[in-house]
Amino acid sequence: MKTTKIFINKKNYNKKMTKTKNIILGILILMILTNMISAISIEIEMKDSFNLGEEISFDYTITSPTNQEIEYVVSVNCPNSPVPLLEIKNTNLVANVLFKENYIYMSEVSDSIEPQICRAIVSILNPEISEEKNFSITTNPSFEFNFLTCKDEDCNEQTKVFVKNENIYFDYDSDIEGILTTAVLTYPNGNPQQLILPASIKAEQIGTYELKINASKQGYKTITKKIQFGVIEKEANIGYTSVSEIGNEKKNLSWVIILIGGVIVVIGILVYLIWRKRSMRTSF
Repeated sequence: MKTTKIFINKKNYNKKMTKTKNIILGILILMILTNMISAISIEIEMKDSFNLGEEISFDYTITSPTNQEIEYVVSVNCPNSPVPLLEIKNTNLVANVLFKENYIYMSEVSDSIEPQICRAIVSILNPEISEEKNFSITTNPSFEFNFLTCKDEDCNEQTKVFVKNENIYFDYDSDIEGILTTAVLTYPNGNPQQLILPASIKAEQIGTYELKINASKQGYKTITKKIQFGVIEKEANIGYTSVSEIGNEKKNLSWVIILIGGVIVVIGILVYLIWRKRSMRTSF
């Protein structure tokens, strides 16, 4: 029975094994480093909601299992509030030591801020890691309120200019019911008058009137508006041309155009006859 012997070059074999071990070792080191980097953690500590007059702020912490330098951005995203300027910050993290900071978004929640849901965001730029937390701003909502100055009680004809001794009617339009309104009318001579809407006055003074209105309802923002309107001595007498007059003017203009055209034609014929007569004399 014939036996086949296989000879292995130990030197080449050892080289290949060493190379393979180095590759495996490199992969293991890369995996460990990747896990260590991804182990960076971000935590945001803040209230779930903020009310009128409160400061909107939060604490955030960043931890890492290794010493490393990072760049990061802290921000707040609210749909109906000012957007803060983004500032890229950097810090050196110490292994397993908490890095803690405080971020102030708004020093005080004012009544002008609408109720809304916002997001607090802390983002590390490299490696890309981000943490978010939702919070709410709890304030009274606003409502639609339009003040009307009219020539009739039903406010079918709205205007800001009235004629002396006319009746002026005041009313409002809103998307909610049960509004409490107070109004102070200041006459051109400076005298004030308290009004309860809807209301009406007689335009006895010529000049500019000013009306200040407050509209409120429990659970909503109070709306304050100022409007001005004027009273004149009499309506301006603006002349107008009737349709029949326009038609007559068009007819007259047509006759003028025809007449001018006829004159031009006659002049052209005369010039032609004179030129022809001179040409005939010259030929003889």
